[in-house]
Amino acid sequence: MITNHHVVGSAFTVNVDLYDGSTRMGRVLRRDPELDAALVQLEGGAVEIAGLPLCHTNAVRVGESVIAIGNPLSLSNSVTQGIVSGFRVDGDRRLIQTDTAINPGNSGGPLMNRQGAVIGIVTEKIASKGIEGLGFALPIDQVLHRLKVEVVNRDRATSDDCGNPIATF
Repeated sequence: MITNHHVVGSAFTVNVDLYDGSTRMGRVLRRDPELDAALVQLEGGAVEIAGLPLCHTNAVRVGESVIAIGNPLSLSNSVTQGIVSGFRVDGDRRLIQTDTAINPGNSGGPLMNRQGAVIGIVTEKIASKGIEGLGFALPIDQVLHRLKVEVVNRDRATSDDCGNPIATF
């Protein structure tokens, strides 16, 4: 499972709330504080948990519809929608800018295209007087590269709407 570094902090283990309402322990395997990404392995494996398909950044376009899934203000499994507003660079980080509503609790959750493929990991928003709808996600390909995650395709005949194999880790 991939999330943000600021979500796991310096912890070696974390509680992971799953969509079905259950909680599992997770072990933080890798972290990249500069990128704000972390890799967590669920204890006991995740055989029964299906991975989400991935859509790499080169297939994402400005104006494309996207959704963010998270737990803002502890409201579990909330979904908000918007569009890709642009692509930005912040130091050595590339960012997907979106007008999708991003709130505390969305961090570490997926930013997905309308076909349900993950295009990024929600990381931050800019909030200030007079500023609305300025959220950012880390492109999934950058996160995978920096965390040294190799995608394994178990079903070679299946691909998502981006033309990428549906992957599990």
